[in-house]
Amino acid sequence: MNWSEVTALFGGAFDPPHLGHREAVEGLLKYPGVGAVRIIPTGSPALKTAQTPGEHRLAMTKLNFTKAIHDKSSRITIDDREIRAGGDRPSYTFDTLQELRKEGLPFAFVLGVDQVEALDQWHRFPDLLGLCHWIALEREPGGSDRMRKATQRLVGLGVLVPAGDERTFETRPGASGKPTRFICVPTPARAASSTDIRRRFALNYENSAPVTENLDPRVRAYLNANHLYGT
Repeated sequence: MNWSEVTALFGGAFDPPHLGHREAVEGLLKYPGVGAVRIIPTGSPALKTAQTPGEHRLAMTKLNFTKAIHDKSSRITIDDREIRAGGDRPSYTFDTLQELRKEGLPFAFVLGVDQVEALDQWHRFPDLLGLCHWIALEREPGGSDRMRKATQRLVGLGVLVPAGDERTFETRPGASGKPTRFICVPTPARAASSTDIRRRFALNYENSAPVTENLDPRVRAYLNANHLYGT
């Protein structure tokens, strides 16, 4: 397939967004070489708790990706549909993909290895696999080994079928879907952690290296100005 015709959907709580997220997004334009990336801040994550209100996470997302959006022109955009939807109901990827399919464009949803490991817990699994293609990012150290085990587990569950090499699969979704492509690719993204950044702010360690080296200065200034994470 021609990945240059595909728009990658990069979702996340972004609580907070960090430079690893930016590097992962920019890396998708090189490998697998998607034509565009649409960043989607999660409204209310179903499998985790977003500690920070959506309007703050959206504002920080815009700050974190400003340079990437400017440098890549219209190839990187932010889609705030889940934040705008609001409410207490969990934001399900299945529902967002159903809505996006109305645009008639080829999409691929981007996953990290932790999400692949928990994919069978997602709402409407395995039916959602037939709604778009999938790009699973292998972040080192250890990402390739974990991804290999995670995808082989999905093969064992009967929802992935090897298609050429150990990193390429076709999905075998439920009766409501059609086979789609599921590929594993390396990412240049650093091993930054939003959870660790929140913890360090709460402990007044916001000047520690893991924070200053992994946060865009504008995001860090926003966190301090709005007294998020206990600052």
